[in-house]
Amino acid sequence: MTVNATDVTTFKAWSGHPATADADARISELITSVSRAFEGYIGAHDIFEAVERTEDYDVVRDYQKTFALNIFPVTAVASVHYDTGWDFGAGAEVTEGTDFVVDLDRGRLQFPTSSMRKWPKALRVKYTGGFAANTAAFLADARWDTLVHAANVQVQFELQRKDSPGSNREFSRQGGATFTSEVKLLDHVETVLRRFARFRYA
Repeated sequence: MTVNATDVTTFKAWSGHPATADADARISELITSVSRAFEGYIGAHDIFEAVERTEDYDVVRDYQKTFALNIFPVTAVASVHYDTGWDFGAGAEVTEGTDFVVDLDRGRLQFPTSSMRKWPKALRVKYTGGFAANTAAFLADARWDTLVHAANVQVQFELQRKDSPGSNREFSRQGGATFTSEVKLLDHVETVLRRFARFRYA
């Protein structure tokens, strides 16, 4: 299920846009485009949807203590395995609270150095992460109110702008990475999104 940063009903209530079938279809398309552009700017293509994920990570240096998961926030961590053979059997499973702790909001695992010394070079994490299970839950969660407002503002702008609709624009985010979007993000919308990108990587 795709989770968006707003929906047609919420946008029209905010903007006062007239209700027509053609307008609703266009608004729905723009909401999807804007939501995907938001995810790209924050740095994870499906971060809005909270689902269970299994991800593998290389341990890039000796005694690495902190691992940033690909998606945040984290609802729960089902299992973590640390293994050198990449088979991640039961003997490689480590225990939350004893071997590591989880920063749920930022989506990070923190290991004490004393434990890391004996552990090998591959990590597998099974966890539930993302903003919300569906769009209705996203809209109901006050933590994302600024994103909802930013999405409404951006959709309104896309409806009104006449210059080069559908043109591509390249954006930079923290760390120098870039992504291409068909949505021309407004400056103050980018300011909102940067807060979440900084929160992720700080």
